Amino acid sequence: MPKRGPLLALFLVPLLVVGPSLLRGRWFLPQVPAAIPPLSEENPGRAARAVDGQSYPEADRLFPTLTDQLAMARELRNGHLPLWEPLFGLGAPLFAQSIAGAAYPPNWLAFLLPPERAAAPLAILSIFLAGLGAWLFLGRQGLGPPAVLVGTLAYQLGGWGLANLFDFMKFDAALWLPFALWAVDGIRMGRRWSGLALSLSLAFSLLAGMPGVGLLVGAMTALYAVVRLSPLSPLRSDDEEERRPVSRSSGRLHTPHVLPPYLTAGLFALLGIGAAAVWLLPLAEASRESSRQEASVEVLRDQALPTSALLGTVVANLAGSPLEATAPGNLPIVWWLTPPSRVNAALAANQLEWTTYAGAVVVALAIVGLVSTPRRATLPAFLLLVALGFACGWPLLRALYHLPGLHTGIPTRSLALAWFLWPWLAALGADALGRDLPRARATLVGVGLALAATALLLFQRTEPSAFADRLDRSLVQRYESLHSPADVRARFSVEESRAAASRVRCSSAVLAGLAAVLAAGALIALGRRGPRPWLTGGTLAVLVLVDGGFATGSHFTGRPAEGPIFPRSPTIAAIAEAAGGGRVLRLDESESGREDVLALARPNLLEPYGVADLTPWIVFPPRTTNELFAAFDPPSRNAQGVSRLSDAALLDHPVLDLLRVTCILSRRPIEHPRLEEVFARPGFHVYRRDGALRPARLVPHAIPSANDAAVLSVLSAGALDPTRETLLAAGEDSSGSDTIRSGPDGRRASTGRIVSVAHPSAGVVRIELDDIEGGWLVLHEQAFPGWKAEIDGREVEVRRADQVYRAVPLRAGDRVVTFRYAPTSFRLGTIVTLASLLTALFLSRRLSS
Repeated sequence: MPKRGPLLALFLVPLLVVGPSLLRGRWFLPQVPAAIPPLSEENPGRAARAVDGQSYPEADRLFPTLTDQLAMARELRNGHLPLWEPLFGLGAPLFAQSIAGAAYPPNWLAFLLPPERAAAPLAILSIFLAGLGAWLFLGRQGLGPPAVLVGTLAYQLGGWGLANLFDFMKFDAALWLPFALWAVDGIRMGRRWSGLALSLSLAFSLLAGMPGVGLLVGAMTALYAVVRLSPLSPLRSDDEEERRPVSRSSGRLHTPHVLPPYLTAGLFALLGIGAAAVWLLPLAEASRESSRQEASVEVLRDQALPTSALLGTVVANLAGSPLEATAPGNLPIVWWLTPPSRVNAALAANQLEWTTYAGAVVVALAIVGLVSTPRRATLPAFLLLVALGFACGWPLLRALYHLPGLHTGIPTRSLALAWFLWPWLAALGADALGRDLPRARATLVGVGLALAATALLLFQRTEPSAFADRLDRSLVQRYESLHSPADVRARFSVEESRAAASRVRCSSAVLAGLAAVLAAGALIALGRRGPRPWLTGGTLAVLVLVDGGFATGSHFTGRPAEGPIFPRSPTIAAIAEAAGGGRVLRLDESESGREDVLALARPNLLEPYGVADLTPWIVFPPRTTNELFAAFDPPSRNAQGVSRLSDAALLDHPVLDLLRVTCILSRRPIEHPRLEEVFARPGFHVYRRDGALRPARLVPHAIPSANDAAVLSVLSAGALDPTRETLLAAGEDSSGSDTIRSGPDGRRASTGRIVSVAHPSAGVVRIELDDIEGGWLVLHEQAFPGWKAEIDGREVEVRRADQVYRAVPLRAGDRVVTFRYAPTSFRLGTIVTLASLLTALFLSRRLSS
C-alpha cells in the first residue's frame, strides 16, 4: 500500500459519522429549538420531526452554546468584540464565560457561517484532527502503518469522544492530548519545532471551551514528560537510535540539546498556557465575580464513578443511550451497579458522564499489547490507570482532588484522557499481532474467550422481566437504612427497567459476537506462523469499525433543517411586547424549581429573539445578583444561580421593581393588581407587570454602606426610596457629585432629566442628560469589573450601587454619559497571548537553527 494511503483513512470516520447528516441537508445538532415549548406547541408537526431521534442529554449544545455563538456572531458582524451580553440577566460577560470556545481558531467558522450550518464541517474537522494526532504520535512510537491505522480508527471511534461530539468543547479540548505527547517525544528526540508544537497543543486544548479537560490534558502531558524526559526514568527511551543526532534533512537537530529536554518541555508548556491567556484571564475574572464556587473534595468524591461503571468499557451504552429521554439520576442500570455507599453518584449520573466505552476489540488488543510488549505498554497502561482511577475516585488517586486546577470539573472528565490511552495500547497489541510476537495470538484467544464468557453471563443476568424484579428487591434491601427505598424505586418504572435490561442484553450479544470472532481468528492464526502486518491490521481495522459503528451510529442523524433555527413565534412575540425594554421572570412554585421553568420558554431561549431574561443559564452568574435574589426569595437559588420566582406573593416586591421585571410567565392564571395578561393558552400565561424602574435613574444622594449585608437588608425590606437615593457598596467613594438644591420641604428641587438611553453595541451604553444640577446617575445594568465611564469626555470612576448596578457622580451641566466595557483582563490576556506565541516561535527557531 502506498505510504500515504493509510493516512486517507483519517477522513473515513468523519465522513461516516457526519456525512449522512451533511448530505441530507440536516443540522448536525443534538436538538433544535422547535422541539422546546412554546415553539413545539405552536408547530406540533415540526416539533414531532425534531424530536424523532434527538439526543437528549446534550441540551447544552443549544443553550447556552448555540445562543452564545449567535450573540457573538451578531456583535462581530456589527464590528464589535463580543465581550458583553446585556440580555443575560442584568448583563454579564459573554466571551469570558462562554463554553463555545470563541478563542479557539477552528470555531471561527461559526462566525463566518450560521453556527447551525458550521456544526457539521467543524465536527468533521475535529474527528480528522483527532485522527491526525493519533497518527503522528503512534507513528513516532515506531509502530508500523497497520498498527497505527488500527489505533487511529480506535481513537476516532472511541466511545467517550463520539458521545461528546455534539458537546464539541469537550471533544476539542481532549483531542490535543496525542499532539502534546507527540511534541514531548519530539523534544526528547531533538525534532525541529517540537517546542512550538507543544505550546500550540496545550493552548488549543485550553482555548477549546472546556478548561477542566484542558487542565487534565496539561497534567497528563506533564506526567508523560516527567517519565519520558527525566534522566532517572527507566522509561526515558525505548530506542537508543532515537537519541542520536542526525542530519537536518531528517528534521532532527545536528547538535545536542541546548537545554535539557525536561527544561525545554517545561518552558514551552508554560508558553502554551500563556498563549491561552486571552481567554483564561477573563475566565478567571468571571469566576471570581461569580457565586459559582469550585467543588469541594467531598462533592468530587460523590461525583466519581463506582468502579463497576468500568464494565461499560466493553458494553456499549451501559448506562443508557443518548436517544433515551431519561433524566439524570433515573437510570436503572446505574442504580443496579452502584453500591449503597455511593448513592450520590447514582443520583447525579447521566448517560454522558457514564460513557466509559472503549470497545471490545480495543480492550482485547490493549491487553494483548500489555502482555506481548510489556516494556512499551507499561507507560500507557500506567497513565490509563491514573485516568480511570481519578474518574472512579480510587483511594490514592482521589488525593489529587486537592490539587489546584484538578478540581475545576467533575472527576469523570478524566475519561477524556482514557479516550486516547486505550487506542494507544490497542495499537501496541495490533503491532504485536502483525509481527507475530510470542504470546500475542494466544493472549488474544484467552481474552476473546474471557470477554465472550462475560458477555454471556451478562446476557443471562439481564433477562428483562427477571432483571426488573431483582432490581426492585435489591433497591429495597440496599437503601432500607441509607435512603428511602420508595424514593429510589419511584425514579423509574418497571417498564423502564425492562427496557434498560433489553438494551444491555443487545450490547452483550454484540460483545459476545465480537469476542468470538477475535478468539476464532486468533485460533486460526495460531497455525499460520509468520508476520502478516497488513492482513492482520486490515482485519482488526474492520472489526474496530464494526464495533465503533454499533456503539455510536444511531444518534448522529442530525436534525431537520426546516426554516430558521429560531422560528417566528407568536408566544415569544407576546413576551417581547410585555417585556418592552425590561426583563422576564418565570413563576415556578414547584419544589424542584425546574418543571415550570423549562416549560415557560426555557432559560436562554429568549436571547436570540432580543428579549432580556433575568434568569438565564450561564456558567458564571454574577454573585451580587444571586445574593440579592436570595435575600428576598431564598428558594429562587439553585446550583447555577437564580432560576425563578418561587412565590406569587412576591410579585409586588420592590426588588422586582429595582430589577426592572416587566414580564411574568406562569403555567397558571394569576390575579394580581400589578399584572395585565397579554397572552394566554392552557399552561402558558404571559403578563405585563407595571411599576418597574426605567433603564436608568437620577437621584440626589448616594449613601455609603458598611457592607453588602447592610445593602441587602435595606433592599429586601423594601426600605429604599429609588427616587431619592442609591446605596453605594462598601468602599465606594461617595464624593464627586455637585450638591442638589433642596426645596422648602427639604426634598430636592430637581436633578434634571434623562433624555435617552441607547446601546450602540452590547458593550457600550450612551445616556443623554438635560438640566443636570448634580447628584448621581444609576444605570440599571450589572456592575462588573471592566466597565469604564466618561462624562462629556472626562473619565469618571464607576461605582457599584444598590448591590448590582453601576453609578457615577454628576456635576452641574453634564450632558452625555458613556459606559464602555473594556476589561483589563482581556487586554492583558491578549498581550500575554501574543507575547507567548512570539516567544515560542522565536525560541523554536533558535533551537532549530
